[in-house]
Amino acid sequence: MVIKNMPIMRLKRFIIAGFFCLGGCSNEEIRIDRVPKETMPAVESSFNPADAQLTPREQGPPEPAALHWDLPPGWREKPASGMRVASFDAVSDAGAVDVSVIFLPGDAGGEMANVNRWRSQVGLEAWDEKAYSAQSRRIKTPAGTVVFVDFTGTTDGVSTRLLAGILTHNGHSWFFKAMGPEQAAAGIRPAFLKFLESIHEAH
Repeated sequence: MVIKNMPIMRLKRFIIAGFFCLGGCSNEEIRIDRVPKETMPAVESSFNPADAQLTPREQGPPEPAALHWDLPPGWREKPASGMRVASFDAVSDAGAVDVSVIFLPGDAGGEMANVNRWRSQVGLEAWDEKAYSAQSRRIKTPAGTVVFVDFTGTTDGVSTRLLAGILTHNGHSWFFKAMGPEQAAAGIRPAFLKFLESIHEAH
């Protein structure tokens, strides 16, 4: 009986010895190294969400191209305000007329649309394409071609004349306008045309 049971006894001792071996091992000897997951480096973005909400106007219009002109004799420069780049009093024997120079980026709605807006200011009906083409005049200047218009209407019951030139320069719009009592505006018309003809780029 003893001989037959010897292999079983040895097996039991082997198993018991194995348990003791496992029990003697320290938890510190069994290590699992946890390697942190690689994190992708943050990509610095130059995009600002607030920029997407800004209109081109809020971001700032392009700087006006440096245009110059020759001031006719008797014209007085005065402080520009609002959207004006320059302001003048054009003086004739019949009185003074306000002259404004305005710069707007882009086509500013188009030439004819602006002319018709001016016509409405003096109580006149809008021109169609045919009338606009027939009544407007092209003036060559060193800075480009100016579209010139001249019409008379009324403001507050007073006969009012409006002289204006539109110049598209480097894709942007320049407006030169003189508006005042009919006789005074008629008196400055030759000087206003010379003023438009003198427009040139700064050197």
